[in-house]
Parts: sequence; structure tokens; C-alpha cells
Amino acid sequence: MNRFFEVFGSPINPKVSIGKKSTDEIMRKAISVQIDIQNGKVLRNSKGVQLKSWFNDESLLFMPKFGAGYLWGKESAVRYKKARSWICLS
Repeated sequence: MNRFFEVFGSPINPKVSIGKKSTDEIMRKAISVQIDIQNGKVLRNSKGVQLKSWFNDESLLFMPKFGAGYLWGKESAVRYKKARSWICLS
């Protein structure tokens, strides 16, 4: 059986899509989504749950998250001062 895998490759999970995105693509897409949210768009994930802003206006914490992980790990937030308006970076 081991020889089979050497010749044809290891088993893969068929539920995982081939051609995973690079870290750069994931980060750019997440930033693009955040720009849309800051510009007033209501976006939802594939399950219909509304996507959240990285900016928490109540606690004034900025918590960027890419995929399932926070950018800074356990120290996942920094304080910020609320701006008067958002600048569109796209």
C-alpha cells in the first residue's frame, strides 16, 4: 500500500477545495471586506451570518482577524482613536 502512495500521491480530503488561496490573497480579500464594511455595506458569510468589523466602537479596540486567527495571536487588539470619517483605500 505504501508503494501506491509513493507512485500516486497521498490521500486528500475531497471536501477541501484544490487551489487554496495564498496568505497574501486571504489578507487582501479580508482587508477588502473590511473596507466595504466601513463604507456601510452589510456583508454575510456563506452561512448567512453578518460579517463583523475589526473596529469595536464601544471599546475602541482594533482586532484584525484573517481566517480563524487573530493577527497578533493572544494580544489580539490595539486601542485606537475614532476617526471622523473613513478613507477608501481601494
